[in-house]
Amino acid sequence: MENPAQNLAAYNQALERLLELFTAPDLLIEDRIRKVQEFCAEYLELPISLIGQIRGDLYVLNYAIDPTGSRQVGGVYKLDETICNIAISSDEPVVIDSVPDSPFYGYSNCATNSINTYVGASIRVGGRVWGALAFAGPEVREKKFDPADVTLVRLVANWLGGQFETEERTQGLVQSELRFKRLYRKLPLIAFTHDRDMIISDVSDYMLDSMGFTREEMIGRKTVDFVAEEVRARIQKVDHPIFWATGFASCLPRSLITKTGKILEVELSAVAFEGPEGTFDSGHAVMVDVTDRNRARAKLAHKNEELEQVNEQLRHFAYIASHDLQEPLRKIRVFGDQLSEETGDDLSTEGKFALDTMVSAAERLSNLVSDVLAFSRVSYAEFAVREVKISDVVTQVIAIFEEKIEEIGVEMDIGNLPVVQGDAIQVNRLLMNLIGNALKYSCPSSTPKISISGQYDPDKNATDIIVSDNGIGFPDAYSEKIFLPFQRLNQRSMYSGSGIGLAVARTIAEKHGWTISARSEPGVGSVFSIHLPGVQMNEATETDVNEAVA
Repeated sequence: MENPAQNLAAYNQALERLLELFTAPDLLIEDRIRKVQEFCAEYLELPISLIGQIRGDLYVLNYAIDPTGSRQVGGVYKLDETICNIAISSDEPVVIDSVPDSPFYGYSNCATNSINTYVGASIRVGGRVWGALAFAGPEVREKKFDPADVTLVRLVANWLGGQFETEERTQGLVQSELRFKRLYRKLPLIAFTHDRDMIISDVSDYMLDSMGFTREEMIGRKTVDFVAEEVRARIQKVDHPIFWATGFASCLPRSLITKTGKILEVELSAVAFEGPEGTFDSGHAVMVDVTDRNRARAKLAHKNEELEQVNEQLRHFAYIASHDLQEPLRKIRVFGDQLSEETGDDLSTEGKFALDTMVSAAERLSNLVSDVLAFSRVSYAEFAVREVKISDVVTQVIAIFEEKIEEIGVEMDIGNLPVVQGDAIQVNRLLMNLIGNALKYSCPSSTPKISISGQYDPDKNATDIIVSDNGIGFPDAYSEKIFLPFQRLNQRSMYSGSGIGLAVARTIAEKHGWTISARSEPGVGSVFSIHLPGVQMNEATETDVNEAVA
C-alpha cells in the first residue's frame, strides 16, 4: 500500500534536486538538460527519455536516452506516426499507463519500438509549440502515475521551453551581431566604432582601404590619433563633450591622416548608444570622403574669382568703349549737319545722298552703342528687391507712351495684375520693352489693341503676366530667335531699333528667376508671357490702370 507521506517527501526531494540542476552554474546547457533527463527518468522509473523538436511534419530528436539504442539524437520520425503527436496538441501532459490498451497502440513508432508506458508534455517557446518531452518504458506500468509525477513532467517541460527560448534569443542576437558586423565591415563608407574614451573598437574594411592601416593597427587607439594635429584639441574639448551630451553629430568636417601621410577630407556623422546604466557608452561614426568634392569646389571658386575679374574687365571695357565711341560719332553727326547746312544745294544728288547716309549711319551706330551699354548694365546690375505692384508699373509705362498711344489710337485693356518681389526699375524696363514692342509693331490697317493681364495657375502655384497685341506678328518659328541680341525680323527702313530690347527683357526676367516666352502668327498678333513661379494673384480687380488710360 502506498504511503502518501513517503510519496510527498520523495516529490519534495525531487524538486530540490531539479532546482539544483536547473541553477547549476558549472554546467553547460546541454549537460544540464541531460542530467535533468536522467534524474526524471530514474524518478519516474522509465528508462527512455526523449526531447524532440517539430520541423514541419517531422519529429526530430534533439536529446535521447534509450538503453536499447533504437532512438538516438538526430533521429527523424513522421510526426503523425509518433505518440508525441498527441502531447503537442494537448495543453496538459499526456499520461498512458498501458499503451496496448490505448487507441495509440496502432502508431508504428509504438509498435516497432515496444513503447508500452508513456508520459509526455508539449514544450512551448514564445507561445508556440516547439516540440515535446517524453518518458517511456517497454513494460506496462503497474503503478499508476500520480498527480505529483504529472506535475513534475509539466515543470520540466516548462523549464525546457524557457531554456530553448533563451537559446533561440541568444542565437538570434549572435546571428544579428554577425550580420551587423559583416554589413558594417563591408559598408562602402569610412566607419568605425568607439567607446566613451574614444578608443576604436572596430572599423570598416573601406576605412582600412582608405587609410592604409590594418585593423590591428587601428583598434585600441584613440580616434584623434588619425586626425590632423592642429584640430585634435578642439575635437577633444568641444566636439566630444557635445557628442556625449546630445548623442549625435552631423556632417562635421575632419581631416584624416592616412598611413602614408596623405590628407583625406571627410564629413563625419555619428550616433551614440546607451549602455546598461542608461548612459551613452559607445558610438558609431560614418564618414563620407569629400576630398574630391572639396577640391572641385575650391577649383570652382577660383575659376569664379577669375571669371568675376574678367567680367569686371569686360564691364569696364564696355563702359569705356561706349563712351569713347560716342565722341567721334557725335562729331560725325555735328560736322555732317554743319556740312549739309553750309553746302545747301551745291552738292550733287549723289553727294547729298552720301552725306545723309553718313549722318544717318552715325546716328544708328550711336543708338546701337547706347543699347549695348544698356544691355551690359542690365546683365551686371545689382537688383534692389522689394515689393512691386505690377499695376503701378503698367500705369507708369502707359504714361511714358501716352503720346504714342493717342497718336495711333490704341485700345488698352488692363486686367488683374499681381504683386511681385523684384527691382522696380528693372521691372519697369521689362514691361516698357514689351509694351513698346507692341506699339511699334501695330498693324496700320486696324485699330491697335493691347491687353495686359495676370493668370494664376493653382496647380503650378504660378502666375503668368500676359502682354498680347493684334499687331503684324511674326512666324512662330522665330519665337526664340527674337530674344537674341541684335536679331531683327523686319526691315530697318520700316521699323527703327537695334534689336536688343527683347534681349534686355529676357535678361531682366531671368535675373528675377522668371522666364519669358512668345508665340505669334503673322497678321494676327503676338502674345508674350512672363512666368512667375510661386507668385499668387490678388482676386480683387485692378481698376486704377484702366482709369488712368481712360
